[in-house]
Amino acid sequence: RFLVAAVSMTIMALIASAQMIPTFEFGRLARRWGPANGPVGWNDPVAYLSSSIYSLTPRSLAGLALPGQGTNADSSAFLGIVAMALAALAIATAWRLRPVKWLTIVAIGSGVFALGAFTPVHGWLYATVPMLSKARVPSRAIVILDFALVILAAFGVDQFLRRHGLVAARRIANIAAAVGALILAATIVFKVDTSNETVLAALVAFAFFALQRNRERLSKPLTAALLLFLMITEWHATFTKPWQSRYEDNAQPYARGLRTHRDIVEYLNQQPGPTRVRVNDHDVPANFGDLHGIDMHEGYSAATTANLLHYGRHTQNAQRIFAITHYIAKAPDMPDVLETVFGGRDDAVKVFRVTNPLPRARAVHRVESIPSAAHLGLYVDNPQFDPAEVALTINDPITLESCTGDAVRVEAHAPNRVRIKADMKCRGLVVLADTYFPGWQATIDGNPAPIHEAYGALRAVVVEAGPHEIDYRFRPASVYLGAGLS
Repeated sequence: RFLVAAVSMTIMALIASAQMIPTFEFGRLARRWGPANGPVGWNDPVAYLSSSIYSLTPRSLAGLALPGQGTNADSSAFLGIVAMALAALAIATAWRLRPVKWLTIVAIGSGVFALGAFTPVHGWLYATVPMLSKARVPSRAIVILDFALVILAAFGVDQFLRRHGLVAARRIANIAAAVGALILAATIVFKVDTSNETVLAALVAFAFFALQRNRERLSKPLTAALLLFLMITEWHATFTKPWQSRYEDNAQPYARGLRTHRDIVEYLNQQPGPTRVRVNDHDVPANFGDLHGIDMHEGYSAATTANLLHYGRHTQNAQRIFAITHYIAKAPDMPDVLETVFGGRDDAVKVFRVTNPLPRARAVHRVESIPSAAHLGLYVDNPQFDPAEVALTINDPITLESCTGDAVRVEAHAPNRVRIKADMKCRGLVVLADTYFPGWQATIDGNPAPIHEAYGALRAVVVEAGPHEIDYRFRPASVYLGAGLS
């Protein structure tokens, strides 16, 4: 048994490697926001308040059987009255089977864990198990809870069709009918405002009661079909019936976002060279860049690499460093550096062009090496600092030559590959205003080249005089290792 358990755990770890190993790499280099003390890094403790907020409430346990009992962290445990009754039937009549015992233990354990701060168990685990604090959403354990209950329900179907456990099945059906009666009594007699889906669940409970009473008169195929019909009826009312047509005026606001600013998207796609936009998230409350495939500065995200947080990102110098070319909003926030280039009505979203943007790829011939990332802000925030002339590195002195007249342009730009043509008059540093991250590899004319971290966040390579082709490719060892193990 120990060997089986060890092999099983090893297989689980290997399968998870494709996701877990790259996640560990990113986690060590990232900062994550939380409700209490964010942003936090890899070695920073995550406040228990986060786990408390995202704990499954005791009321939500009723949501295993009844719809409309609330969701937690965008998760719902709903399986329906029929599925829960069948799982209970399996536990009551097939306890002798080892899988039923283990699945019951898994269901109870994951359910207790999902309750998080509502039980002392999760708090004790949080305080004693290394790295558990990083799993800040205990309610996600309902995935494991539902997994166990679904298989138990399958055992329950077998027992129901074989007509085993008649007494247990009758009692469970009676309980289901009683729940249905309470729902209807609350709705009709006491005028409790219950949803249509909840009333439907009550009717399904009565139907399950009737099916149990008559299962000996029905054939097994018909009984199985009726069970499936009842479960689909419950699931449809909760999962698929609320789906709305994207053509309805008040439906699917996020889907409508794909069409709302198509004119702006077409305008930006017609601009020469790589563009990077900054968006007022009050005027355009969505990840505009992700929706439309346009490079965007910041957005809605729970985490980002720490090197982007070394200094303020909204100063003029910082935005030049990140090669921001356009601003999308109803009104400019930096009138001295923005001009309207696309837009109509006064209250409509417009496109403003940055009047002095730095190109996505450029050459500099002066580098200042500073002792730590803490000093970056002092340089970048200084109005006298000109990122067009000087690149900053951290404990990375680079010897360059002084000249002018370089020609640098981005030939191709994709998420995992960038190709740059550079005609250098002398030895210089070619800076690409894209995030520095392990896994990027660079070649110059096909020969490997070291990548320097410019301004604490961007990628750069040293290029000698003459015409050259710089090729960046994203080849993360963590992804290949993880995929190989998986």
